[in-house]
Amino acid sequence: MFERILSHPPINIDTLLLEGSSLGRISDSTESLTEHDVENQLVQILKATEGMALIHASGQNIDRVVSIFKASKRTRRRLIIDLYTAAILEATENPNLPQSSWPEIALYVPQAQRVQVKENAWFELLKRHSTNRIFIENLPEMVERSTLLFRPLHRFDLEKARCLSGAVYVYSVTVN
Repeated sequence: MFERILSHPPINIDTLLLEGSSLGRISDSTESLTEHDVENQLVQILKATEGMALIHASGQNIDRVVSIFKASKRTRRRLIIDLYTAAILEATENPNLPQSSWPEIALYVPQAQRVQVKENAWFELLKRHSTNRIFIENLPEMVERSTLLFRPLHRFDLEKARCLSGAVYVYSVTVN
């Protein structure tokens, strides 16, 4: 995506904001992984996982979300996202990126987000993304064939649903 932006930059740009959280954290001897490398590593992890795969990554890291989606698809797992991630993916206005309405995607709204929906009257947002919505009762029956884009707010719901047996947790922070 970076190379495409360089070769075909948007027109009429006044300001460009760049994120550089990995600056200074990577030594010259550290080899950077490509998203394809990450996808392949995730495929191996998902294949070896008996229960639910909990992948802790930012919903704003679109490239990583795509890698997680592809790895899930390659291992016949359904990617479960929350409402925040669904809204981020929708905001890209890119129909080629995973969306909450895709059959390989499920929307799970944890209790903490349900409270936010109610307090902020985000009912229309929730309605737009509810095509493939699942509920806490659905989680235990899906563990063997699901990947959850994990955020800490999921923890209490996962414990309550008792669906962590055989689960694996992957902390996936981009360092390149």
